[in-house]
This record gives sequence, C-alpha cells and structure tokens, in this order.
Amino acid sequence: MDNKESEDWAVGYIYVIHCEGSNYYKIGMTRGIVGTKISRLSSLQVGCPYDLSLVLCCKVSDYMEAEKYLHGRFALQLVRGEWYDLCVVNGMTCAQRMYVRYIKH
Repeated sequence: MDNKESEDWAVGYIYVIHCEGSNYYKIGMTRGIVGTKISRLSSLQVGCPYDLSLVLCCKVSDYMEAEKYLHGRFALQLVRGEWYDLCVVNGMTCAQRMYVRYIKH
C-alpha cells in the first residue's frame, strides 16, 4: 500500500451525538456518511427511548486517532461505552479541540 492509499484509508468522520434532555454525548467515529447523516445515528435511535441528535460531524485525516484522543480527553466523564456526561461547556471544548487538532491543519 502506498502513502496515498494509507492516507485515504485513515480518512473518516468523528461525530458527537447528544441524548436530548440529558448531558449524555456519544463520541464516535465512522466512515459511513450518507449525505449529511451518519448511518450509525438511525441504528442507535432504534434502541434508545430518548431522541438523539447529531451535534457535530467532522471529516478528519485520521479518524481512529482523533477518536482515541477525544476519548482520552474526556475519560473522567465516561459513563459507559462511548457515552460521556458532558456539560455544554465540555461539549464546546470537545468541538474546539477537535477543530484545532484535526480539522484546522
């Protein structure tokens, strides 16, 4: 695999999903974007009694590294799996850090 192929392989999306009426946010990664929707949102919604909304979805050059970084950054707020108890301030911090570290370059 040449450099171009390996770079293309790492390109994907980082997303943040909010569980409405709570401080719970899911930080995840995907390669499955259809238009402006992530395919994962509809499958998550089926198993959740609360409305879920896509707060942020950004294309990044290394989606696995970006997700790992964000999970580490918010490790103390981890509730379960990829769900975090984040206040609005931390949600904005998450978006800002993602922008500065992965998108702005």
